[in-house]
Amino acid sequence: MPQGILRHRLLNALLIFMLIGVTAPAAHAGIVGTDYLLHEQAVSEERQRLATLLERDDVQAALMAHGVSAGDAAERVASLSEQELQAFGAQMDELPAGAGAVTILLVLILLILILR
Repeated sequence: MPQGILRHRLLNALLIFMLIGVTAPAAHAGIVGTDYLLHEQAVSEERQRLATLLERDDVQAALMAHGVSAGDAAERVASLSEQELQAFGAQMDELPAGAGAVTILLVLILLILILR
């Protein structure tokens, strides 16, 4: 009988080790390139810049005048793809400071309406 119990425990231990080996996920590591990190940082900064723009009182008033709440606008800006975000940022960079506030608002409203 003790030999049967020993064999049973040995079989159980072997099955446990086999199950652990089968279910343990393999770790994969890779090198994260500088280009990738810079791209991610640029996208994050552009999202932050748009979020800051949406916090301005004059922008919120213009959005409300067009029937868009600030919360909806923030959600839609957060859902912009990287390409849309870069295109919008490029348009903002090309406008003269202060002279294109209405254009910025119109482009922002246009993007919001497109994403509906």
